[in-house]
Amino acid sequence: MTGIETPEVIIPINLDANRTSRADAARVIRRQHDRFGFASFCLCLPVGGRRNTGYPPREYFSEKAELFKELKKELSPEGIRLGWCNCLTIKSGDSEGFEKIVKQDGSLHPFANCPLGETFRKRFTEDTALFCETAEPEFVFFEDDFSLSAADGCFCEKHIKLFCERFGTEISREELVLILNRRETRDVETIRKWREFTKDTLVDFSRAIREKVDEKTPRIPIGLWQSGCDVLDGCCTEDVCRALAGKNNVPFARLAGSDYSGLKANSIPRILYHAVGFKQHVKDFLCYAEADAFPHTRFFTSAKSIVALTGTAYSCGFDGAVLHTLQQLDDPDEDEGFSREYARERKRFDPLCSLVKNCRIKGVQIPYDPFAYSLNDRWHAPPLWTESVSRFGIPFTTQEAPVRFWDAAAALRFDGEQIIRALSGGLFLDGNAAKILCDRGYGKYLGVRVGEDVSKNRKLRFDLAAREIICEGFTKEDRKRNMFTAWMYSPGGNGIARELVSEGAKAVTGIYDCENRFITNGMTFFKNSLGGSVVVMGMTLENNRSGSLFNYRRKRIIQTLMKRCADFVFYECEAPDVSVVENEASDGADFRELITVTNLCGDTLGRIVLHVPETFKNVTDVEYLDRGGRRKKAVFVTEGDRLIVRRSLSSCEQACLLIS
Repeated sequence: MTGIETPEVIIPINLDANRTSRADAARVIRRQHDRFGFASFCLCLPVGGRRNTGYPPREYFSEKAELFKELKKELSPEGIRLGWCNCLTIKSGDSEGFEKIVKQDGSLHPFANCPLGETFRKRFTEDTALFCETAEPEFVFFEDDFSLSAADGCFCEKHIKLFCERFGTEISREELVLILNRRETRDVETIRKWREFTKDTLVDFSRAIREKVDEKTPRIPIGLWQSGCDVLDGCCTEDVCRALAGKNNVPFARLAGSDYSGLKANSIPRILYHAVGFKQHVKDFLCYAEADAFPHTRFFTSAKSIVALTGTAYSCGFDGAVLHTLQQLDDPDEDEGFSREYARERKRFDPLCSLVKNCRIKGVQIPYDPFAYSLNDRWHAPPLWTESVSRFGIPFTTQEAPVRFWDAAAALRFDGEQIIRALSGGLFLDGNAAKILCDRGYGKYLGVRVGEDVSKNRKLRFDLAAREIICEGFTKEDRKRNMFTAWMYSPGGNGIARELVSEGAKAVTGIYDCENRFITNGMTFFKNSLGGSVVVMGMTLENNRSGSLFNYRRKRIIQTLMKRCADFVFYECEAPDVSVVENEASDGADFRELITVTNLCGDTLGRIVLHVPETFKNVTDVEYLDRGGRRKKAVFVTEGDRLIVRRSLSSCEQACLLIS
């Protein structure tokens, strides 16, 4: 946890669950180090099975600390760093006197303990400090169930009493649970206070751990594997990690960002969204990517997908990754696919991380407000535009940008000041977001009246020959104007098409039935009195996996409209499922933009075609990082506002382009 320029890759190895002896652990670690160059390992113990058998006795921690100490003594001379991950935290198993978490329904959790409980708190902090004092690990992680909400939250008498005292209110467990689950507008402030209180509970527990460890080993860094329930815990990661770091260490976390039981390559930008948002909004903090797709085998996730995920994270400025190359077996390196694939790309990753350290991520803004987005049934998911924007080859950021993409959650939860600021620039809205803004009184700035689902007519829903047609003036070609309609059948779900009645907006597309009768506008473009440019797409994004959204022409028309709003970013012009991360270099760099292009399609990409924004002017030079991390001259041509790089990309392969 040194903040070095090249990424630190940490390999977890599960001692308990694998019934792994010290000799076996040493063999596996050496093999990963010698064959693939990994130098940092994280020994995971106690493991989750203790949730059933009970929290381990003090002797367990003493014995395992001695084993760890021996391993460290043996391996450290070879340049190997050993850290510890405590896989029992809140969900830590029963023991005499432990105060169980009280769930929402008033029942006791079978194996999760309340961090306010004095007996559990004393035992846990002492065992952690004992292990650190004896083993002296290079670093410590607490795994991702260091969370109250991952265990249903805690609604014990002590929690309820302290909450009421802090906020000067009287509320019962039943009343609080009703508010938390209802999540209506009138509930928002109570929800915010409860989550803040939950966060402070975890921060206080973290501070107690740090104070106990500091008595003997203040130099040992302690961090966190971020829970996927972070937002329900009051977006606690930063404050918890700063408490765990104490005054002697830089705070760090492995940020949640993976799909378990099968990682689909084209979902990588979507699953990284929250981690990237966190990274962009903290300072003096080390961020590690979650390069994991349990159960850590290629039956579920390809090694190339894992490497594409880590490479994308590095292009967004991450400091390293927790990379699960080992299986949870008695022969952890039975299959070396993940290790081998990462090692093939590692020499490229090192300079990539160095190059982006002083860069700024550019892209359209997909707003980052975890609390606002958590007040719906999709609290754990990123904003709805994230997937389509990234699969259309458009780079995104969570920070301010000339063009924003809003879905219904943003339109519903953001305040008037935020709305006017967005309407004063470039703003894309899906049908639900536009309907909400109209209902909130902002329709005059959209130039359109938004109605109900036009496909409610059952006969219309059966019209599989209906088409959404791009209007003249929004495409250069006579052909290539037709798209599917929003009610076209999709096994993954369809959006709906809301009626769009122009009140000054230009029609960008129109929807017609199979006999070419006009139904409604499909997309509109409007220059409003605030000076903003607003695009409304009548189709909705919620549960939409249809060809109406994901098609070549939708990609092109959205890119065309982006240029009309503000022409300020590079994007990929041709291929499906090609993600782009754009970094603007700082003054003094010998390049202007670093573009990471990742082919997330199963097919090989024959060439890379990027739109060059007006703000960039002329492209004079293009280099790429080869697999050895060396900068090489790329073969390229420019045609108008297009940069064509003669380079093929196989599935999940990345090209890091330095453009001057």
